[in-house]
Order: sequence, then C-alpha cells, then structure tokens
Amino acid sequence: MTNTAILAVSALLVFIYLLDIVGRRTKLPSVVLLLATGMIGRQVLDRITVHLTRVDPLVPAPGA
Repeated sequence: MTNTAILAVSALLVFIYLLDIVGRRTKLPSVVLLLATGMIGRQVLDRITVHLTRVDPLVPAPGA
C-alpha cells in the first residue's frame, strides 16, 4: 500500500511538472491546463463507466 501511494504521488508530480513545461511553451497558466485535464479525465472515466466512489464526496467541498 505504501509503495503504491509513493508511486502515485510521484507520478502525479511528474505529470504536473510536464503540464508546467507545456504551459510555459503555450503561454497558458498551468492551472488552466490542470483544470482542462481534470475535466477531460472526468469525461473519459464517465464514458468507460469508472466511478471513483471515494473521491466524489470530496470534490464539492473545495469548490464550495
């Protein structure tokens, strides 16, 4: 479990760093790219019927 968590966090940080590089080259803020990636990811997960039951209740809290 711990190794999986460390690997997931590391992969997420690398992904965010890559989005930062893309943001610098396209002159878009990395936050915009992260939001777009999240929206696209949600649509893809909905189409392949994958439900993240632990994440869904937490998402509205930061947006409130």
